[in-house]
Amino acid sequence: MEDETLNHKKSEFLFQQICNGSIELQIRNETDETSCPKDWPCRIQYTICDKHWDCLNGEDELNCTKISDKPFKTYGCLSSLDKVNNGVIDCLGSTDERQYCVSLYSNELERRYRCWNSTQCINIPKVCDCHKDCLPDGDDELVCPWMRCANPEEISFENIDGMLIAPA
Repeated sequence: MEDETLNHKKSEFLFQQICNGSIELQIRNETDETSCPKDWPCRIQYTICDKHWDCLNGEDELNCTKISDKPFKTYGCLSSLDKVNNGVIDCLGSTDERQYCVSLYSNELERRYRCWNSTQCINIPKVCDCHKDCLPDGDDELVCPWMRCANPEEISFENIDGMLIAPA
C-alpha cells in the first residue's frame, strides 16, 4: 500500500481534545469528533481542572482550586454556569460563549475569538497583534493589557483578579 500525504499541520494533539465538541484536527474527511458517542464523558481524570474547557459548558473546570486553595465557582471571567452558552456575551473574547464561533466556523480551527458585541469571529493569532481586527472597539487588543500598542482606545471593562469583564 502506498503512503498517502496528509494535508494537516503537524502539531501537538492532546487526548482531551478527542470528542470534546470542538474540531481541532481534520485529516481527509475525518476529524477528532468523527464517530464520537453521544454519551462521551467530558469529565474524566485527564480533563478535570486542566485550565481548558473540555465540556461544552466548561463544567470540567468548576470547583478547581487556585493557588489560594479556594475553589473556582465561576469561569475565567467570573461568569457563572447559568450564564455559559446562553447567547449573551459576559466575558471579553466571549469565553463564556465558546460555541458561537465553533458552530459558525467548524472547519476554521483558528477562528475562535468572538469580538465584543459583534457577530464577528477572528483567528486567534490576530488577538494581541497590535492591530485592531474587532471594529470599532478593538477589543482583540484590549484583552492583553501587557501589550504596549500605539494609540490604544479605551473601553470600559472591570479588572477582577486579572480578568477583564464587562461591567454589570
